[in-house]
Amino acid sequence: MNPSTLIPLKTRDEVEIEQLMMAIQAKRDEITEMTLALENLKHEVYRFERGYNARIAEFYFELDKAELETKEYRLRLRLLQEGVSHTELEMRVESCFRSERNRLADYENEIGVEDEKSGEMEKKQTLPKDQLKQLRTLYLKLAKVYHPDKANHGEQQNKRKQIMTLINHAYENQDLQTLQRMHVGEILQDEFAEEIPRERKRRLMQEMNRLMRAIGELRLEINHTKSSRIFQLKQEVEKARENGIDLLANLARDLQRKINTSRHRLADLVNVFHRLREKKTPSVSPGARPV
Repeated sequence: MNPSTLIPLKTRDEVEIEQLMMAIQAKRDEITEMTLALENLKHEVYRFERGYNARIAEFYFELDKAELETKEYRLRLRLLQEGVSHTELEMRVESCFRSERNRLADYENEIGVEDEKSGEMEKKQTLPKDQLKQLRTLYLKLAKVYHPDKANHGEQQNKRKQIMTLINHAYENQDLQTLQRMHVGEILQDEFAEEIPRERKRRLMQEMNRLMRAIGELRLEINHTKSSRIFQLKQEVEKARENGIDLLANLARDLQRKINTSRHRLADLVNVFHRLREKKTPSVSPGARPV
């Protein structure tokens, strides 16, 4: 056999390097898929929460407000029966319920000024200059890798469009963490080519460890989002809708009934308070000076 026709066998290091590179690419693809899943999950939760607040939150606010006023008038009535003066009575009511009043006032301000635009603006943050530079660098690198025009077929192009939408959204909102996740595991080919196999393998192992940590963090964040109260409520609402039940509409009606009951109770207390106050206030005849 002519020695020139022999195919040189790969060294053990070279085989391990090829296996590591394939495993790294698989982990990078997994990170991309998990990042997309997480962002979609967050968007679904955010959209549901806004819809929930629009339909339900104001009912809770009105119920809390009516119940707080009811507690205040119960205290007013008791203090009036004990002979406490009007000025001192109001001071004690204000002191007793100050924290609850402030909480309701804060919440009323939130629901009064919140809208889609302000909500998006609140999400944005101002990063330090060095991080803004890093954000821009990562964005350009990722846009170069994932641009839809580089896809070979329609299915891959659609996937790249989803990824680019995520990348653009992260860049616009200065979400450096998401871009870092998308970029993690990238091998610098120019430096990589100059390394000896042992050093190359060491660096690949480091990349693999970084990828595994990133996957672990993503998995924790996904699980945390799914275990949140608002996500669990979203699941219940969607499950009920499949059975033809509008859970939020039922909840709104139930809350409205509670609000009406609480307001009737409050109106009765207010009437009793004012009648008792009139009895305890001495009448002054026209032209006479109060003593």
